[in-house]
Amino acid sequence: MPNLEKELAKTIDDLIQQSYHVFDKENTTPSLQLLEKAWDLLPLPKENWQESYYIAQNIIHAYLQGKNIEQAIAYLPTFMRCDQQNRNYGESEFLAGKLAFDRGQKIEALDYFIIAGHKGGKRIFNGVENKKYKDFYTNHPSTAAKIKAYKVSLKPKQTTLGITNLEPTAYPIFRQLEQTNTEKICRIAYKDKSVWVEIGKPPKTKITIKTFSTPAEAILHWKKKEVEWLKKGYIYRNPNAMAGMATMHRFIGTGYTGALSFEPSTNGIYVSKVGWNNKTPKELIKDTLILIDRSGVIKEEIDLPAALPWDICYNALHHSLFIYLDKRIYQYNIHQQTFTPLSAAKDWEHKQLSTAANCLAFSTKQQLLLTNNISNLHQKKFDLTIPRSNPSFALTLSSDAQLLAIQRRQKTLDIIDCNSLQTIITLDVSTKSIGQMAFTKDNKMVVFIDMEGYWNVRFFSLETQQELFFKDIQIPPYEYAFYFAFNSDNSKLAITYRNTVKIFDFQTQQFLHEFQFEHSIKKASIKFVGDLLGVRTDYGFFSLYRV
Repeated sequence: MPNLEKELAKTIDDLIQQSYHVFDKENTTPSLQLLEKAWDLLPLPKENWQESYYIAQNIIHAYLQGKNIEQAIAYLPTFMRCDQQNRNYGESEFLAGKLAFDRGQKIEALDYFIIAGHKGGKRIFNGVENKKYKDFYTNHPSTAAKIKAYKVSLKPKQTTLGITNLEPTAYPIFRQLEQTNTEKICRIAYKDKSVWVEIGKPPKTKITIKTFSTPAEAILHWKKKEVEWLKKGYIYRNPNAMAGMATMHRFIGTGYTGALSFEPSTNGIYVSKVGWNNKTPKELIKDTLILIDRSGVIKEEIDLPAALPWDICYNALHHSLFIYLDKRIYQYNIHQQTFTPLSAAKDWEHKQLSTAANCLAFSTKQQLLLTNNISNLHQKKFDLTIPRSNPSFALTLSSDAQLLAIQRRQKTLDIIDCNSLQTIITLDVSTKSIGQMAFTKDNKMVVFIDMEGYWNVRFFSLETQQELFFKDIQIPPYEYAFYFAFNSDNSKLAITYRNTVKIFDFQTQQFLHEFQFEHSIKKASIKFVGDLLGVRTDYGFFSLYRV
């Protein structure tokens, strides 16, 4: 559907941002007033605009944080109508089910969970906080029968038409997928509660149509058909995509939620593919790296020596990948196509690694290891070893390999000169647990995710050795920042929470825009790939977005 006019979209985004700034769960009125003002600015029909989902979601959130449960329940039908074209993965039904369950309305809760599970899959129940809802849904004696009845209710009439082909300008929602090895195309279109699918190798294609009782059901079917054909090896490409839209979607393979690694290189983009499933014996599981280009074409598939690729780093100087697999750190020499283990298999605890220029740093169960000459790795020679005492033990190298940041003690962060191997700065960061971390390109700042409480992105100046606060660079209250990424010149910063990414101008510290990932259940990892944002989702997809 069309976007809001630029000035109106900015005004609404500003109001949403202001609502974050003033949010206080002890007094939610100021935040709610700004969100209601943003809602009032939406053109009719308000629920059709993508912004309606963000506004309504935050209104519900404010009600719940303020313990105004009845108001949240009263507002829920509005939230459930919002942006059905883009946001129809079951989140609103899941929220409705939780509210019904907590009020003791178990039959109503089960009905909502059936719809949420159908739209979002089993992963919508993930998380310790959702265990009681998952147990109720899984163990209820009526679940199987209700799922079957719901699926039957969705079955539409199907008709084969004599139309020659689908024209994109004739439909409000239209996508063309391509299968490069067969030259077949798949066109999927939506209009007036109906979904058209055109399949085949032009000019010989077949068109079918399915008509539904509501637009929401039709749009959900459109999304399911797109996923179905993407999983069959078709690729979506849109080189003319605007900001917030995908230039490419490619199905890689269903990933393990914690192992969503990928890494751009001069060869292309290496994307991890986890082979785990409930049916395959552990000893037969084979994880792989899939090398694709920016158009989504697979160039190579590489079998990994072990399972679960948690992290991948590319070193251009040595044309190698450094990979943290489930129990060991490996070097993959791209020219020689060989894997070399760099840590012992017994080092089973969580590891981190970082590489730049001729440096490599990684942690094991006992220590951090740093080398200023990667060629020495095969002789097991390291320039610096630091005993591990802090469970977090987060680390990162600067892009020029001059500095190493490491949290070797609780509540402090050491900055080490990689040449002298001396600690030159110790920052008081007041947190026991640091997640992702990075230096800015000019080495004037270190940025990390604070994993205590609600995860948030924090900034520290290496010049003043003080924390920096940017009022516009933040995510909504009580959300968790999963990943962040800078582009190559640090002009843009991306931060994710749930399935949403916020884009900031890092030179001016101003918010630019936000959008939600497609084909994602709970989360996705991000890195910039040139001027595009690469996204690896927990639903098995790799995508590139214009930012």
